[in-house]
Amino acid sequence: MKNIKEQKFVLVRVKTNINGSLGTGTFNPSEKINLFNSLYQSLVFPKINGEEILDLTTNDDFKLVGSTGLRGKYIDPSGNVIRTEPTLNQKMRELLRTQTSNSFSNCFFVFCFDELANNTSTMGRVEDIGKKSVVLYRGRDDYTLNHEALHGLGLFHTHKDGSITNQNQKYTFIHAFTDATKATDNIMTYQPDGKTTWQWQWKIIKKSIL
Repeated sequence: MKNIKEQKFVLVRVKTNINGSLGTGTFNPSEKINLFNSLYQSLVFPKINGEEILDLTTNDDFKLVGSTGLRGKYIDPSGNVIRTEPTLNQKMRELLRTQTSNSFSNCFFVFCFDELANNTSTMGRVEDIGKKSVVLYRGRDDYTLNHEALHGLGLFHTHKDGSITNQNQKYTFIHAFTDATKATDNIMTYQPDGKTTWQWQWKIIKKSIL
């Protein structure tokens, strides 16, 4: 069908040895299903060709105590991953491309850590709105991946959480944290089980895909 678009995704399980204990991020079937279901609504097919492993077990930037005796650039004193968007996302892509010798042209990158973020309430974060790169952390639910992925495909929250400065912030509704009973079930609000997207959002999503 001519109206269907395809977006390639690279799911990357990050392997670490931050403080003498190995950890590897994992993706579960439910979050993949939610990703597919959220994109199907806009006639976008997510193409996932297996999963990659990014081995950071010997990388001093991801150690509590590195080979020089110093704490790594991306690790806090508690052994959590320091969120530094966009530099962390950019670093992860660089490391993946170096390890695999693959440019991953036109791909959406999703990196998954087994560790918490330094802000432990953060379950995942996109590099920026419209940037196809997401980092996920331990403790997320099955809806974090599709929410963050839609940010990467150009969608803002459907509740107001700051000044409205972008033409893609078309409509805002009640914030689920303010009153969940009056909030929508849109994926881009903070309902715990958001499941819908709207037609005006579909147009934004499809514009972001080559």
